[in-house]
Amino acid sequence: MVDDDESVRRSLERLLAAGGMSSVTFASAEEYLAAEPAVRFRCLLLDVHLRGISGPELAAGLAARGATVPIIFLTGSDEEPASAAVAAGHAAAVLRKPVDAVALGAAIALATPRVPQR
Repeated sequence: MVDDDESVRRSLERLLAAGGMSSVTFASAEEYLAAEPAVRFRCLLLDVHLRGISGPELAAGLAARGATVPIIFLTGSDEEPASAAVAAGHAAAVLRKPVDAVALGAAIALATPRVPQR
C-alpha cells in the first residue's frame, strides 16, 4: 500500500492483517517504485493525493510499463483523477477514507481472483 499518512498506513496494515492478509507499506510513490521491481504484489492500495508523484500518475506510469498489478485507489473525497484512472482501466476501484473493512475486503477479492491450485 502507498499512502503518505503514517496513521492510515498503520490502520490499513492492521485491517488487512485482521482479514488474514499481509501487506508492505510505502510512504510515497517513489519509495514504491524503488522496491517494485524486486517485489511482486497481488494488489496495490494507492492513495490519490501523494507528495511528489500522485496516485493516478503512478497508476498511469505502471500501466504504460505493462505492469498488471490491480490498483485500488483510496481517497478522502470524491476524486475526478481517481475516477478517470478507473475509467481508463488503470484501477479496479476507488474507496473513500476512512475505508470500511467489508468494502476493502470485497474490492480486494474482486481485484485479485484466486487462481485454482493444481
